[in-house]
Amino acid sequence: MPGNNFDLEKGVYQAYKKDFQNGVVTVGNICNANCFFCSQKWNPPGVVQDLKRFLTIEEIGHFSRRYLKKVACVGSALHVNSGEFFFHPQALEILSMLAPLRNLNGVLVFTNGKILTEKHARLFKKFGLTPSLSLSSADYISQNIAARGNYFNRSAFGNSLSLLQKYKVDYSIWIVPSKTAFESGKLQKIINSLINWGVKTIIMHRPGYTRFTPKMVAEELSIADASLLDFVAKNQKRGKADIVFEVPEIQELLLQLHFAVRQLLKMKRIANKKKLFLCPVPIEKKLSLVLSTLKIENYKIQSVKAEVFGGNVDCAGLLLIKDYITAIDQFFNSHHAWVPEVMILPQRSFDINLEDLSMTPARTLEEKYTTPVILA
Repeated sequence: MPGNNFDLEKGVYQAYKKDFQNGVVTVGNICNANCFFCSQKWNPPGVVQDLKRFLTIEEIGHFSRRYLKKVACVGSALHVNSGEFFFHPQALEILSMLAPLRNLNGVLVFTNGKILTEKHARLFKKFGLTPSLSLSSADYISQNIAARGNYFNRSAFGNSLSLLQKYKVDYSIWIVPSKTAFESGKLQKIINSLINWGVKTIIMHRPGYTRFTPKMVAEELSIADASLLDFVAKNQKRGKADIVFEVPEIQELLLQLHFAVRQLLKMKRIANKKKLFLCPVPIEKKLSLVLSTLKIENYKIQSVKAEVFGGNVDCAGLLLIKDYITAIDQFFNSHHAWVPEVMILPQRSFDINLEDLSMTPARTLEEKYTTPVILA
């Protein structure tokens, strides 16, 4: 790479560059956990960029100084496979290096919470970082949790919770539930234990899997959204912790869509044009309802399937340009007489550089179809 003296392939360098440009501080894909739901565990080579080692602190300093304008989160990733941030042998030095460069107050730092020490907790407090601990990553906990709810007292995870509470660090717990844990009642025992421990914020992540995930694992991740929403609602009524399911309820989603479309229609240059809305499959009917309610005219909707990743990952964030091309071609094949003058896509499919996860720019669609593209 021009201006880069590190031992990084061009694609890998570009991927880390993009992540740091998006405010995502990621340090490599080495991990100390073996999460059954981890997509990068099952993805074949080339789906996303993979370094297969940690970045050196010199490389991280290079990306930070050159590309990092604002820190959005630490320990996650967009364009590369990501491991456990605190498994990096110089994790604390990396945070100390970042602090003078960029404000870290309130920044989320993702970790499986298995190896946190007093030094980590003190640093979180000093810089105002907000750790988000993945309980699912500590798989032995979900397998062995005691019915009476005190298993955390004997675990490394429990030690991490104690340290965070000792130093009055704001934190959250996030869980990717398995079907077995959900149906057996073990998930409820885990929630009860966390509440008894004094945890205030629990985030229930929607279990997702790709077409590369083995069938047995995919089955363990197949829980209906409605069931998890009901589970969260029942626990919320207890009022002892803020328990959130990341998929919004229907009414909330309709309000979000309603607001987004109204903001979109303020753009006079598209008001009277033929509009083709492209959206993920799950919101097609809801988007149609919103457009009808707002009495929008001269439009059509084309749903887009996540053909590249497959599985049940039907959110806009994992739709790639390849998926949009497939959907647009399908639309043109069935609508010969109706030609859109503008195509409207979810902003969520693209990063700050207006590129998808494969680093393909949104303008590719404009160039291919000679039709203006608007991200909403």
